[in-house]
Amino acid sequence: MAFYFMHKNSVTNNFRKLLIRLERLIFPYLGWPIIIIFLNNGLLQRISNIYKKYSIKDLKNQLLWGYIFIKQFWFQWDLIMLTIIYFILILILKKNYLFLFQLLAFFAYFLQYSGYNFKFYQTLRDENKECLGRIAEVFPFSVTGLYLASINIFDILSLHKIKALIFSSLTFCFLDIYSVFSQIKGISYFGIDKNIKVFH
Repeated sequence: MAFYFMHKNSVTNNFRKLLIRLERLIFPYLGWPIIIIFLNNGLLQRISNIYKKYSIKDLKNQLLWGYIFIKQFWFQWDLIMLTIIYFILILILKKNYLFLFQLLAFFAYFLQYSGYNFKFYQTLRDENKECLGRIAEVFPFSVTGLYLASINIFDILSLHKIKALIFSSLTFCFLDIYSVFSQIKGISYFGIDKNIKVFH
């Protein structure tokens, strides 16, 4: 969804909107770890025994990789990096950007189903496993968002609301009950079936 709504500003090269989006992603990404360090190493340490002290190294790795004591920020890290990469490639490629992204999404699935991405994940250090290891898994979702925005999918579906709802519900239930696609090893968002379920 994030890249669905980003599409319009990206293709029109709206730098101001891009900066606003990056601000919304980067400020909490940088701000919350500093606040938590301050609270845990200062205030909470003085008033309570229930706290965990973090080192400067912990803070550095959290800010660099988004995964030490705010583990969910691996996703924020991926969003920031993909947003910057997408905007640069769209600026360079103009109208041909979507085809390249679709090829890269196909390559990302190849990395997942071949097992190379999971092997790569296992070789990484703990602090950068999640953000780097999951890029190949979340990348196809972002491409799906950009593609659906490019064809104005909401406008199309709004013309056939009942049919779209019925078909999407049946497809989602079918995919949820039956193992349509082969099972592969991954981290958390691996496989084509995850993307199809999100779409429906």
